[in-house]
Amino acid sequence: DAYKTITSNEFVMKDAFKIAEKKEGVSYTFHNFGRIPAGSREKIDYIFVTPQIKVSDAFIPSETSGKYLSDHNPHIATLEF
Repeated sequence: DAYKTITSNEFVMKDAFKIAEKKEGVSYTFHNFGRIPAGSREKIDYIFVTPQIKVSDAFIPSETSGKYLSDHNPHIATLEF
């Protein structure tokens, strides 16, 4: 519901991952330290931008070798103003 409100209100914020020209990595951000099965993981972290900002690429790196620094994967984007 919060995502829908942010992306459909009068300020019209955009999801950087959705509008990025190039996307790499996994499609989810939350894995609960690997406890959520790979097929059930969701993207619950976002970078929102105004329509004037160009998103050249977005990247969500996968957790590696079963080592977790957090219960979420980072979300990285390159923005052009």
